[in-house]
Amino acid sequence: MKRLSLLALILLALLLCAACGAAPAESAADEPAAEDTAAETTDSAAESDGAAVAAELLLPAPEGAEDVAYANYDTDGEAPLCELRFTLDGQEAFLRAQPTDLEEVTLTAENLNELRQGALDLYENPKGDISGLSYGWTNIITATVQGRPALCYSCDEAGFVSWVDGGILYNLCSEQGLDQEALTALAERVFVPAE
Repeated sequence: MKRLSLLALILLALLLCAACGAAPAESAADEPAAEDTAAETTDSAAESDGAAVAAELLLPAPEGAEDVAYANYDTDGEAPLCELRFTLDGQEAFLRAQPTDLEEVTLTAENLNELRQGALDLYENPKGDISGLSYGWTNIITATVQGRPALCYSCDEAGFVSWVDGGILYNLCSEQGLDQEALTALAERVFVPAE
């Protein structure tokens, strides 16, 4: 009887030791290292929230957007440039954001006079252009994006709308031949103002 009790205690002790020893090894194998967890949390949060936090800029994907993708671009020492690509209602577009010193993107009376005199060529050097697009713009109009003064550049093939909010320059761009009204309407849907 003493032998059975002693054997039972030894077996119980072995089982407890095995359980204690296996639990940390098992959880360590199942869980990523602390650094990996942080990276995965950031990635999964970006996917689940539909937003990319890149270089301290938040670019939320519009509701109903598909094919959502994010990118950061090296700007050779300039402020970081972030991009959100998406498809919304069948229209492919991308929204770029970059910190700026510009307070707003507008055509002042002086700009208009310089344009008339040929001293300023916004068609070749668009004001507030971070679009990365290289087209011969044939149209420029002033617009507003959720109350922010904006400029819309377009041609038959492409276009972009440029505006500033809270020290961030935004460009909503498309290479699907959208007219200026469609570009501005899309910018209105996509843009989330700073609070």
